Amino acid sequence: MTAETLAFLVLTIMTVPLVGIVSMALPWVQREGEVFAVTIPTSACDDVRIRGFKVRYTLAMALVTAGATALVVSAVMMGGQGPATVSLIVAVLLIPALSFALMLLFRSRTMGLKREMGWETTSAKHSAIVAEVDIPGPVSLGWEALNVPVIIATFAVGLILYPSMPDQVPMHMDLTGAVTDWTAKSTAIIVFPVLVQVVILASMVLAHWGITHSKKASSPSAPVSSAYAYGLYAHAQSVLLVVLGVVINLAMVCIPLSFAGIMTLPVAALVVTLVAMVSAVASMVMGLVYGQAGSRIVARVEAAADMPADDDSHWAAGVLYVNRDEPALFLPERFGMGWTVNLARPAVWAIIAGFVAVIVALLVFSMTTLG
Repeated sequence: MTAETLAFLVLTIMTVPLVGIVSMALPWVQREGEVFAVTIPTSACDDVRIRGFKVRYTLAMALVTAGATALVVSAVMMGGQGPATVSLIVAVLLIPALSFALMLLFRSRTMGLKREMGWETTSAKHSAIVAEVDIPGPVSLGWEALNVPVIIATFAVGLILYPSMPDQVPMHMDLTGAVTDWTAKSTAIIVFPVLVQVVILASMVLAHWGITHSKKASSPSAPVSSAYAYGLYAHAQSVLLVVLGVVINLAMVCIPLSFAGIMTLPVAALVVTLVAMVSAVASMVMGLVYGQAGSRIVARVEAAADMPADDDSHWAAGVLYVNRDEPALFLPERFGMGWTVNLARPAVWAIIAGFVAVIVALLVFSMTTLG
């Protein structure tokens, strides 16, 4: 096994603990007053029972992550690509699934405690910033245009190298770096990486647009500081999207280079995996530093005994937001990092359908033209 293949294998295995670490951190980076997707008074966030729920969730996810990582490492060391690949897929899917199940468990307990303590509100308070305060926000969507020259360059590289490409080009390899699938040389192999880049750019633009048009997170008890914190968070996330989009698209240049034999498929896979891993770590660090919707940027000014608003009824299972009276299409996640959508808006379903159609079209193109 070459050094490049070993590095690729290690990075692939590291996906498992990385997913686990993100899951473990979720209860601790949410906004004040939101615990396991349940609205509670900010003064109750330090309740020993609430903290106990968070600690038990995190410990349980730490055990799950350790077990899943050990499973994958054992499968890889035993050899056999089938068991290793299956264990990796199972582990990466198992951790979020168990995280969601534990969230539902502690969400139920938190709601029970909420009823027991009588934490409720009969009105909704909102805040508006009316002051000469320079509130930051997302960078312009125009920055996404930085991806255009990268995509053009990738197409140019493929076009220039096409004559030197072999009649059969490598398309897939196993965890040991052995090529397992080849496809016949055709113009489709020039178009394929460009289409992948276009889909990546479209995804980044959609996410960036969503941040720009998201419902702003602010607290009536500290409107200026909370709005400023959210603005910093949105700005940082939009900058990160632009940077990651460009970096990931740059990594796609490795595809035509591997087709032409300028770099081996294991080296190309290592570069792409490394970029993906760095992107995931950067996103995780961003969430841990800023907190969900900027919750960790500023300390809680004053712990309030009441709740400005209680919209628990609009959150199905704590993660699906459905509210016909809310005009916003995007809003901050209740249990997670980033943003989610308002499923009560028809435009959201149109966006989802369009995105799925693009992904399906890319898959169909790759299967029918590349084999």
